[in-house]
Amino acid sequence: MPGNGASINLDRSGDRLVERVAALYREHFPSLPDSVASAPGRVNLIGEHTDYNEGFVLPMAIGLRTCVAIGPSEDGRWHFVTEHDPIPITHEQTQLGNEPDGNGRFWTAYPRGVIAGFLSRGYEIRPLCLAVASDVPVGAGLSSSAALEVAVASALEERLGVTLDPMDKVLLCQRAEHEFAGVPCGLMDQMVSVFSVPECALFVDCRTLEV
Repeated sequence: MPGNGASINLDRSGDRLVERVAALYREHFPSLPDSVASAPGRVNLIGEHTDYNEGFVLPMAIGLRTCVAIGPSEDGRWHFVTEHDPIPITHEQTQLGNEPDGNGRFWTAYPRGVIAGFLSRGYEIRPLCLAVASDVPVGAGLSSSAALEVAVASALEERLGVTLDPMDKVLLCQRAEHEFAGVPCGLMDQMVSVFSVPECALFVDCRTLEV
């Protein structure tokens, strides 16, 4: 079970989730992805709703992951596709702000928010194609949104050749959820997706953010 929002080598054989996201990418986009990363979902053992009330939480990453593949766009626009909605969604460069997606499809708010976080930190990111495959059920309370955010952030780190401070990465992903998806979440979901260690629970003091 990969933790830490770990990047995954494209050449890694036997990882079915990587194979699925690579196949989805190749199905819709003319180029090959050059960065692939995944992040886990989570369960919470102790501390529901206490992360945003400065309490204690004890979540644990699970083996279900979200995997993201990214590569260059050839037409100067941003393209997003997921297994759950196989029709690609396209955004012009000027549409990468925090307005809702058209046709009631809002899932791209999460990766767009993460991309915007990198741009706000001064990183230059040219338009990309982005594909998402996931084993984390949507709406099941297993933190599918945080897994998507952290996987996108990890893929961008790999592509840009940078490593964010882990807590800055957590805050960037939380801000994406607040400002782009409109969900006023605490930090627990993003923290366990970034800081998780295989087969271990993660104790977080939400007063100090000590892990």
